[in-house]
Amino acid sequence: MVMIQRQLDSQAEPSPSIDRRTRPSIDGDYTTRRSKLVTEKSLQNNLDEITFSQDLLKEDVYQELKDISETTYARLGMQQHNIGNHQHRMHASEIARERLKNQWYKGDAEASLALGFR
Repeated sequence: MVMIQRQLDSQAEPSPSIDRRTRPSIDGDYTTRRSKLVTEKSLQNNLDEITFSQDLLKEDVYQELKDISETTYARLGMQQHNIGNHQHRMHASEIARERLKNQWYKGDAEASLALGFR
């Protein structure tokens, strides 16, 4: 708005001096003012259009960020679930390995007793 006002101020013409012998012409002033009014209206419309476009862009960016955030949290939740499954499987694998190890040692001990070794 400041830029528009500066443009209009720079385009302003000094008002003609009025003396007693000549009456000022209203027609000349009307055309200048009308032209300035049309220019101001055009600038205002352009400003409104730019503001509207910026608002739409802000909404688009906000929605895009929201979508990215939701997707990221969903993927993070899936990865945490996968990590939990892997930890469970590793724990089960450790238990199975310990059982096999104990059975192997137990089997060796029983075989040694059967053969008479102590």
